[in-house]
Amino acid sequence: MIIYGATEPDAKVTLGGHEIKLRSDGTFSFRFALPDGKYVLPAVAVSADGTDGRAAELKFSRETEYLGDVGATPQDPSLKPPLADNV
Repeated sequence: MIIYGATEPDAKVTLGGHEIKLRSDGTFSFRFALPDGKYVLPAVAVSADGTDGRAAELKFSRETEYLGDVGATPQDPSLKPPLADNV
């Protein structure tokens, strides 16, 4: 899954409590694996001087339903829900 956003170039943005590096124009993107499960990801942006901020709690889930004969291929074990260290 890829999360895109934009803010002032000198703002501070965090996803899941971890700072996200902004591009020079204030845009950003963050990518992580999205295996089946439920997720809550707090997103926060604060102005450089700390006087203005915005926050959102992103909630999403994925539940894959297989139809027909798709075989018995297991999910890649390297795909896990994001840990705080990975956000």
